[in-house]
Amino acid sequence: MLVLGRTLAAARTVALFFGVASVLLVHRAASWVGAPRGAAFGAAALAAVIPTASVLGVSFQPEALAAGLVVLGAAATCMDGSRRWVGGVALGAATLCRYEAWPAAAAFAAITLLDAARARRARAPFVLAAVVALVPAFAWVLHGVVHHHDALFFFHRVAAYRRALGVTESTWAALTDVPIRLVVAEPELVLGGIVAVVLARRARVGSARFARPALVLASILVFLVVGELVGGAPTHHPERTLLSIYLGGAIAVADAAGALLAGGAEMRTRRALVLAAAAAAIVVRAARPPEDGFVDRRRELAIGGAARVVLPSDERLAVDTPDFGYFAVIAAFGAPERAEPLDLHDPRDPPMLDAFANELTLRRTLASLRADALVTTAEHYGVAEPLGELVDQNATLALLKLAPRNAAVTP
Repeated sequence: MLVLGRTLAAARTVALFFGVASVLLVHRAASWVGAPRGAAFGAAALAAVIPTASVLGVSFQPEALAAGLVVLGAAATCMDGSRRWVGGVALGAATLCRYEAWPAAAAFAAITLLDAARARRARAPFVLAAVVALVPAFAWVLHGVVHHHDALFFFHRVAAYRRALGVTESTWAALTDVPIRLVVAEPELVLGGIVAVVLARRARVGSARFARPALVLASILVFLVVGELVGGAPTHHPERTLLSIYLGGAIAVADAAGALLAGGAEMRTRRALVLAAAAAAIVVRAARPPEDGFVDRRRELAIGGAARVVLPSDERLAVDTPDFGYFAVIAAFGAPERAEPLDLHDPRDPPMLDAFANELTLRRTLASLRADALVTTAEHYGVAEPLGELVDQNATLALLKLAPRNAAVTP
């Protein structure tokens, strides 16, 4: 985006590119673990249509790319030393995107260092791969020490946020939430995968080559369960953290199903595979409680885009939203260094002064922010209206170009 710009169009282009890249990484990972060409293609196709992956594959966050890199790194444990470094680079990059990649990098490094110890010669490539996988995470910890005086500042922030929200869980719930979520979020993939692998083993279709990649991905599951126990788990859309496991599962399912359908099992077994997986998935889907969907931010994006068009490149924007929607406004505005929310809505912070208590308070608040324009809610529009000219408006938000006198009010 440094090249394409900070517009939503650029973000969507980058997101689409990375989503496609993640699917191609799954295809390459399937080839590395020894899946036939057809099974590798099937794994990539499955990875593209899994609901969790299809949503995250077009989102602005790097979840899809990071998951694809983790799966590639896990598959690299099946490669020799001359190509193991690619897995180290992939996992090192993933650790800079998502924290759940950290245990995968550690597991990869442990396996790779064991291979180095067993190798009679050419140990250096293994050691280099392990180092490359771990250095970015250590650099991030060092960054925490230097800039935040806390090596685990990121974990403590999440834990503090959960406490502020009042999120509490019993030990049993903390131990079972992640495994249950793993199945409930993608029952067709998980249950179908279990059935496929079991029947493949009964049909004597070998799957030992998946042991190492499975160990790398299993480390993520353990990490997430521990995170639940110590209060550092994600507070929204937790299935994001499971995406790399789903993508790895897509490879196992495609490989096992391909072997069975190619003659690794009799027709009765093939039918049992399909029927058992379908029945189990239907049961789980039917019992699954309704989920809170993604929040519709089209109005915030529209008003932020209008501000981007109206305001010159040297003017600042103040944003008033009833929730975290100010992030969407600022993203559409495309210049976060020139935008400031009036309320962060962060439960960790003490209550903020009500900027809309009266007109004078609002004038002083906007002056302290050096704001030239204001995005405000319909609820607060009456207080803000005398301060400027209405430029754009929708059902919930309004954009005001502030009169010059507002900037002259002494805070």
